[in-house]
Amino acid sequence: MVEINWEDVIGRMLQAAANSLKGDWPRVRSVMERDLRDIADDAKDIERDYAAGKLDEQTAKRYRQIVNNKAKTLEALIRGMVKLSAERAVNSALTVLRATVNTLVGWAVL
Repeated sequence: MVEINWEDVIGRMLQAAANSLKGDWPRVRSVMERDLRDIADDAKDIERDYAAGKLDEQTAKRYRQIVNNKAKTLEALIRGMVKLSAERAVNSALTVLRATVNTLVGWAVL
């Protein structure tokens, strides 16, 4: 059986995530690094235990579903973090617009 270099896999996972998230990466990096390592460690455990005969195929598939659920949870968390940042950016910009227009006209237009 081929041995997997898990540090290499994790590094490639993080690079792929960073490339996908581009400007949002700095904001979510620590969460992604922690959780993607955790997900990869779980996959490593499944692979190791299945190869050693400690898990049958059905059990390995159930564990794989748990790992998939962790990934979906991480996706939702990151989506929320990015959305909150976007909402803050828009609200901050609107505050500037509101203050500028309202000051100009002398009353609360916006």
